[in-house]
Amino acid sequence: MALSAGCVERADVLGPGPPPSSSTLGAGGIGGDGGRGAAGGAGGNTVDPPATNFDLVDAGTDHTCALSDGRLYCWGGNGKGALGLGDGPPRAVPTRVGADDRWVGLATGSRFTVALLEDGSVWGTGENVAGQLGLGDDVGRTVLSAIAAFGPMTAVLGTREHMLALAPGGALWGWGENAEGQLGQDDPFPGEGSDRRSPVPIATERVWVHAGGFAGHSCAIDDEGALWCWGRNSSNQLGLGGGAAGQLRTPQRVPGPADWTRIVGSNPHSCGLRNDGSLWCWGDNGSRQLGLGDSVDGVDIPTRVGQDSDWSDVSVSTFHTCGVKTTGSLWCWGRNDEGQLGTADITDRTTPTRIGDDDDWDRVSNGRFHTCATKRDGTAWCTGQNGDGQLGVGDFERRSAFTRVLPSVAP
Repeated sequence: MALSAGCVERADVLGPGPPPSSSTLGAGGIGGDGGRGAAGGAGGNTVDPPATNFDLVDAGTDHTCALSDGRLYCWGGNGKGALGLGDGPPRAVPTRVGADDRWVGLATGSRFTVALLEDGSVWGTGENVAGQLGLGDDVGRTVLSAIAAFGPMTAVLGTREHMLALAPGGALWGWGENAEGQLGQDDPFPGEGSDRRSPVPIATERVWVHAGGFAGHSCAIDDEGALWCWGRNSSNQLGLGGGAAGQLRTPQRVPGPADWTRIVGSNPHSCGLRNDGSLWCWGDNGSRQLGLGDSVDGVDIPTRVGQDSDWSDVSVSTFHTCGVKTTGSLWCWGRNDEGQLGTADITDRTTPTRIGDDDDWDRVSNGRFHTCATKRDGTAWCTGQNGDGQLGVGDFERRSAFTRVLPSVAP
């Protein structure tokens, strides 16, 4: 992926900056000085070659993280410790987090990051006001800290203010904000749902194979391919039809065939892939993020986007959506005021629009106003808003076309 930035006043944070003191690590933490906690083995700084290719990239609200050969890198906004480097300044290039080389999964939220080690342990850093780090309290962290008595997990999934995780055997767990019932705990009405500061099981009677936590709602796919959604439904983002309540606090089966393979969502809309490669979206379309054209303001059930059956990946944010096809082409649509669609302009698109002519794209991840994607050769590219360096291109200037992410630096 790639990005760029401006603001010469902030040139002092282009590099890694001074390492934090050892006092910032805390018990069991993995900090920005290269030291390791209980999961990291021996302490000490490391010197490793810069990462230029990435296996996985995940774009958060104003920061981005990635994995490369088991190493974790983050860049962008860091005001709440979301980068896990033990301090607060942003980074405009990928910066290694700790010294561990056994990371296998990650999920970025709004000013926080959760990552998964190969032993199944889950670690979090950043803002924690709703318990979104799952550490049993609401105290923020600036270094990765382990969720106690929890695991092993096989995947971490989520965004904004709550998280989900899948366990071996198909158990689904959630933690963090729950005001809309997005954790599926059947909290009683009236009143807001209670946040959960530690992981809680969700719908234990089902076996889950994929899930996603979104802003105010969640969805998951069971082992039969059926899609279930719960939480906020004010914009019909649960896909249950026009007669459904505006909030549902337990998983609800989305009508239709049980043939779903992937589900993603944002604040007002959701999208998913079916096993025939077709793409479906539903919910609000105020920014034309559903890709259904300019005449549709929203839909309350899953609605097919075009007629193509060769979609392999999809990612959404509040105002825009992107997808990759099996041919390796990249497509984006919706709001584009920050250049987040990568079309080399800031003009909105109402239907899927191909980005350039390259046919070697692999995966895409949408942040709130920026987008990052990887190619099949492992290079990472970003576009859009960059005021916090979330594009990883070495500056703080907005980009309207995908720009390659720079090589990493040590913390």
